[in-house]
Parts: sequence; structure tokens; C-alpha cells
Amino acid sequence: MSANSKKIFVTTLVSIFLFTGRICAHCGEGHHGSSQKSEEISEDEKIAFQIINERYLKTVKPIFEAKCFACHATTNQRLPWYSEIPFVKDLIQNDIAEAKEHMDMTKDFPFNGHGTSMDDLETIRTEIEKGEMPPARYWMVHWKSRVSEDELGTIRDWTQFGEATLKKIQHKNKGENEK
Repeated sequence: MSANSKKIFVTTLVSIFLFTGRICAHCGEGHHGSSQKSEEISEDEKIAFQIINERYLKTVKPIFEAKCFACHATTNQRLPWYSEIPFVKDLIQNDIAEAKEHMDMTKDFPFNGHGTSMDDLETIRTEIEKGEMPPARYWMVHWKSRVSEDELGTIRDWTQFGEATLKKIQHKNKGENEK
């Protein structure tokens, strides 16, 4: 890339970061749902998490590795050259920290973050369906990061399976607690 091309690219990149407004990831908003993950889980929930995670590992994790892990997981991924530009570096580091605060996918499902596992599944499905993840300012620079229709279908199937599985456990636990 010539010096002039780099200059144009950097100017464009900084403009995208400065003027994206509402097209950033969470833009300082709270996570969908506000409940904390519980330390205590039942044996049924442990089994449900294992089943959901097995399906995640086979079908969804490869998509998330390619599309989400740059921000939502701790990886040894090498950041692009422009991540060393002072202003851009701060924005990227803040975006990654915020993304992992909301949902850290480093250790598979259930994910770490400040929402419940049910909240996480619903948030993943709705944010991707609405086209809000990955955020526009990310895919404007990383063109292959957008989720395809096939990938969206795979993610939707997994999140709906996970939600249904957890609802069954919650319903069963609620019935047992009422006895």
C-alpha cells in the first residue's frame, strides 16, 4: 500500500470512528436484561448447559470465531496495523473491553458477562437478526465480518434450541419448587 493510499485509508477509518454515532456496538447501553449470572445452578441446568454447549461447539463457535471473537473473546489474534494509531487504538481497546464486559465468549457456553444465559441467547439472536452485530463501524472496515443468511439461520437455530432447553429446565424447577 502506498503512503498516499495509507493516508486516505487512515483518514477514512478515523472518520468512520468519529462519525458513526448510533452504529457502534452497545454505545454505552446496558446489556439486554440486567440480571446477574447465578453462582448456584442445579444439576439439570448443568446438563442443559452441556447439551447447549455441545451444539454450540459443533455449529456456532466456528462462526463466532470468524465474526465475533475479535471483540468478544480473549484470543491471540493479531490486530490490524491501524490499531496502533493512537486515537484508533483507544477506540478499539475500549470497544473490546465493553464487548467482553457484556458478553465474553472466551470459555464457550454459558458465556461470561452480566446477563443470564437466557438473556445471552436472546440478545445474540435479536442483535444479529437486527443486523446490529457485528456493529457497522466494525464491518465497514472488516468486510468479511458480516453474518451471512446461512450463518444467521445456524445461529438462530442454536439460540432457539438453547432458549427452549433452558425454559424447560426453568419450568421443571418452578414446578418442583411449588410442591
